[in-house]
This record gives sequence, structure tokens and C-alpha cells, in this order.
Amino acid sequence: MNPSRLICFSFFCISNGLLAQSIALRKVTTLPSIVQETSGIEISNPLCIWTHNDGGGEPELYKIDTFGTLIKTIVIKNAQNTDWEDMTSDGKSYYIGDIGNNANSRKDLKIYKIPNPENIAGDNVEAEIISFSYSNQNQFPPDNAYKNFDAEALISFDSSLYIFSKNYTNPFTGYTYLYKIPAKPGQHLATLLDSFKTGIGYKEQWWVTAADMSPDAKKLVLLSSDKLFVFTDFTSDNFFKGKMKTIDLGSFTQKEAIAFYTNTEFYITDEYFDILGGRNLYQGSIKDLYTANFKEPQKPQNLLINYKRQFGEHVISLIDETKKVSAAVIDMNGKEVKKYLLNATQPIIIIDVPFGYYTLLISDGKVKQELSILIN
Repeated sequence: MNPSRLICFSFFCISNGLLAQSIALRKVTTLPSIVQETSGIEISNPLCIWTHNDGGGEPELYKIDTFGTLIKTIVIKNAQNTDWEDMTSDGKSYYIGDIGNNANSRKDLKIYKIPNPENIAGDNVEAEIISFSYSNQNQFPPDNAYKNFDAEALISFDSSLYIFSKNYTNPFTGYTYLYKIPAKPGQHLATLLDSFKTGIGYKEQWWVTAADMSPDAKKLVLLSSDKLFVFTDFTSDNFFKGKMKTIDLGSFTQKEAIAFYTNTEFYITDEYFDILGGRNLYQGSIKDLYTANFKEPQKPQNLLINYKRQFGEHVISLIDETKKVSAAVIDMNGKEVKKYLLNATQPIIIIDVPFGYYTLLISDGKVKQELSILIN
């Protein structure tokens, strides 16, 4: 990517941000050097991720904690990493998609099925193999106008696997195709179910690089280099018939993987690129976009304190300076991360905690109140 191209991307990122809702990603950690090209992630608990490298890497999964420490490596003995692009789970099994197909010419597309790696005692495993071809592809490769048989996005839903294509058409059409295949070993045809037009412009901004389904199966998210497409209110696997929001991520990097760890919180990883940077783990949330009146949740009358954002800081202050009020900051795991005492001597305090959603537990010894806040 040359600098002039990057300038164009930056312009379109800003333009898109004016039209879409936006969130801020928080960098959690830099990934260890063994993961040079992270291309898929899955989560067994919020404190660790499982990831793998892109095509040409070893046929291995890496367990990494949120401090960037490599915890465990599992080798898939009967696998080859031709072009691993995404990973998904149905809880019992993990599915690793060897589905990358930049030239649109592969005839050996497959998905490796293994037990949940948290339940693998040793450091290696043999996979079951799900092989497939696209039901609507008959040229390898097709003409440039029909190059839409690459894929980097895979989800598990309702006992089946779903693939979302990465569009390489020229001229770029902006469509991602949705395919369905059985989640069982064998040779299968991937059935074309539907399509969705992400947008028109530079393909790097609009093609789909990863996907995930929320744990409650009510939100489907597609990832691109600088945005999310979030689908809700769908019936069965008619994902594209539901409601959709485009969410700007505020940065353009080579984002390659996304996984929910709650119904609204997720992790994203990106590959390193010499101009854009990367090889990081990020945390993001769409909770305030999907929870009605989140910024005013269950707000009690006659609050003991004021809360507001001022000059970039999150500030709480006493309403009645004759009172002594304690304010405990509770994270989403129920852990107290900070506690403050406001009184006549110190009636104003800046909340200094990491980015995230918190609950303020407020008390003057008689009255107890709660206030949900977003620190960003």
C-alpha cells in the first residue's frame, strides 16, 4: 500500500464516520511475535484468546492471555495451513477455516474440526476434515468481474457452518455472498443462500475479513478494515433480512479477526503492516448502541453526585457538599476497581480507570444508588 493510497483511505474513513455510528477500540496488548499474521480468533473465556496465523503459517493454534503471553500451542497433526482465515466454535468443537482463496482458483477448500482446545490435554490433536466447493463456481479462476470465491469469515450457527465471501471483483461490486455447509466431515457443496452489499469504493474498506455470532445468537457481526456491519432481528439464518447497523471503528488497519466474549463485547486482532502498524489485540463494545438509554440507565431521582465528561476527563462531584459520599467503581465482572470518598475537602474527583463499562455504587451511609457509566 503506497502513501497516496493511504491518504485516500483516510479520507473515506472520515467520510464514512460521518454517516455511521462509531465506537472506540481499546488496545489490550501486542500479540507475541509467533503470531505475525493473526487471522482468526475464538474465545473460551474473556481472559484468553485462541488464534492462528494466516496462510503459510504452521498448522497450530495459540492460546494467548490479555497481557500478550503465549500460554499454550496446539499442533493439528493432519492439517496444512494453506490459507487459514477464520475460526469459529459451537461450544463443543472448534472449526478452523482453510478457506482463503485470493486467486479464486482453489479446489481444495476445507475446514478442520477439532475438540474445544481447552479440553485437549496434550499439545497436539488430529482433526476431522470438512471439504467443500462452491455450488455456483464452475471456473477456476473466474473472470475478474466474478471473483467472489475468496473467504475470510466463518461462523457456526444452529448446527451448521456459514461462510461470507471476500469480494475481489473488478470492477468492485461490494457484495459479500453467504454460503451454508453442514458442520460434519465429508465432501459438501456450499449452498449460496443470500448476498449483502456492504458498499462501493476501495475494496479494502468494504470487503469482509471476519465474522462472529454473539453468544445469544441474536447479533451477527461482519468485520472490515475500519468498520462493523451488525445484523439483528433476523429469523433463522436469514441474516441479511434483519436490521443492520454500520459502525465505524475510528481506525484503518488490517483487521483480520473478531470474536464476542459477551453479547455486546468483543475482541479484534489485526496483522502488522509497515505503514498502518498492527499485530494487536483490541477490545470493543456495542453495548451502548444496543441498550436503550444506556447513558441514562435506571437513573435515580435526587442523585447524591453529578457525573459528567469535562475536558476529556470523567468527573464526579458532590451535589450537597455537606455530605460525605463514597463511590465504588465496579467492572463488568463485578470486581471493585476503584473507590473514592467525596466530602467538603474533596468535592470533585476524576475517575481514573481503563476504558470500559462500569457501575458506580454510591452511598452516603443511608441512601444507596447505582449509575452505569462508559469510560472511553
